[in-house]
Amino acid sequence: MLTWLACKDAGFEVHAFVLCYDLSQGPWVSNIEGIHFHWVPIPCAWLTRWLQKKRLLGLAKPLWLLWQMKMLWRLWRARVTPDIVYCMRPTFAVLGCLWAKSLGAKVVLRQYGTWLYHVWFEQKHWLPRMSTFGELLAHRLPIDLFIMTDDGTRGDRVARWLGFPMDKYRFWLNGIEAKVPDANYDKRALRAELRWGAAPILLAVGRLASWKRTDLAFKALWRVLPEFPDARLVVVGAGRMTESLRQLARDLNVEDSVDFAGSVPQASIWKYLLACDVVISPYDVSNVSSVMLEAMSLGCCIVTRDVGGTADLLCHGDTAIVLSPGEAEDIAAGVIDLLNRPDERARMGRAAQDHARRHVWSWELRMAAELNCLRALLGDDRHRGNTGAQQGCFVPSRQAA
Repeated sequence: MLTWLACKDAGFEVHAFVLCYDLSQGPWVSNIEGIHFHWVPIPCAWLTRWLQKKRLLGLAKPLWLLWQMKMLWRLWRARVTPDIVYCMRPTFAVLGCLWAKSLGAKVVLRQYGTWLYHVWFEQKHWLPRMSTFGELLAHRLPIDLFIMTDDGTRGDRVARWLGFPMDKYRFWLNGIEAKVPDANYDKRALRAELRWGAAPILLAVGRLASWKRTDLAFKALWRVLPEFPDARLVVVGAGRMTESLRQLARDLNVEDSVDFAGSVPQASIWKYLLACDVVISPYDVSNVSSVMLEAMSLGCCIVTRDVGGTADLLCHGDTAIVLSPGEAEDIAAGVIDLLNRPDERARMGRAAQDHARRHVWSWELRMAAELNCLRALLGDDRHRGNTGAQQGCFVPSRQAA
């Protein structure tokens, strides 16, 4: 959505083709001036939903051809002639390339991190590799611009491994909010608002999925409590692992020291980050998350694991505690050390904040860089000056269920 709005504001006429489970889901975003939404009902939606609930969505791969045919029919009916076809994720990259090339348009592929490095170089099991065909194929398509999020999943190494032309490749961190709350904020007032009191607060933020390894934070808390009996773990986020994590808390007998905050509006996350004592980021994959970047920009003290590209962004002992291998006992030891040294927590937070200021774009700068690339693709001074209405057609993979 952020890209659509930025392109609209830059003078593009934006058409978004979106797969959805039910056409009744569409109107919540259909009234944005300058963005034309084309809703495409998912074929066999009931089957896809059932597989999703059973955590068997990988078995929906045979439906890929049906999705392509449905999207092709909607593209044909729309009668749109784009200057740029922007494919959000590889799902429709082949169709997007064919459509763009048939009309003489440029094609952009946007990917929000990748599992390829983890599956092919770290996990090394053939069954997960079989599901990566679409991503592998996307790197071999005649893409004019490939934008990959640098979320710690080493997309740049994957691109070089697969021989994608690096002059057409952009490997960018997500942006952070440019407006940071006043440095003189009242931490006690924030903690009172969140009803935390004076206890040491460990914070884990993110969707509760197996690969985000929130379980390590629970196991670390179990080891921290003998040293700091009043410490609390606050878990911000929701997901499929919620009930299993609640059960883990009961099994470890730490349920009275854990607060499940659930989903929190993005605009309020900063309060949790600023009010806590230590942020724990224990992901297996995509550890350089937006939460990590926001925590750095706010001067938080971070304990994390040396997985993927984490150590490319954070320096152990300087801007964060970066643990290898980063198991629960390692995380607990790092947390205990930091809770015993408040001055070191403050110093490390300042170092992380300074690093973020120097190396991480605001969202405004991040989107400006992308718009400059899109204008360069058009190669026309008229477009560079934002005169006229260029047509950008976005083909996302599907609407969130």
